[in-house]
Amino acid sequence: MADPDITILKSGKVHGRIEQLMTPATELKDSTELGEFNLPGDKNDAIHVLVAKPHHLKILCAVVGIDDILPMNIDERDSVMHLKQAIKESIGFPFQWSELKLYVAKVNNAHWLRSDNPGVSKLKAGEISREIKQVMTDVAEMKGEHELSEFHFTQVEAGPSGRQLHVIVDLPAHSKASARYART
Repeated sequence: MADPDITILKSGKVHGRIEQLMTPATELKDSTELGEFNLPGDKNDAIHVLVAKPHHLKILCAVVGIDDILPMNIDERDSVMHLKQAIKESIGFPFQWSELKLYVAKVNNAHWLRSDNPGVSKLKAGEISREIKQVMTDVAEMKGEHELSEFHFTQVEAGPSGRQLHVIVDLPAHSKASARYART
């Protein structure tokens, strides 16, 4: 039977039992020699090393009424709520992060929206085209409690690259006027 902690680790999450093992005292230093390990209860010569690798993403966001594409560097294990907070801080407008609506930028739920799409130009000017409205649906809305890894931004086969966008950001109504005003 497979160890359930292995499945959790493969998903990028750290289970409480494993987290207890990850302390400054157990962290390997560059000078640590493999012969220095003395794992309790280990009956064989197996070496057990847990590597915690960062899972950083660069999420490209098109914001309604803002001319530039907003690049956000964030950990894929963070929640949508964390992304909303980071976007709010980056934009600097006076609203609560929870007022933002984020949408996965996929056309027909299949292809990533490209930054050179005419609808994106209109979106930057504060106008939402029919094509973009079809992307901004309840189904595509990214709920705050979801982990960013659930949206498959990093999968080589399906993830966006180059001129492709990850997220459409809809500002609260009272901030859209500020965004357009800031552009002039």
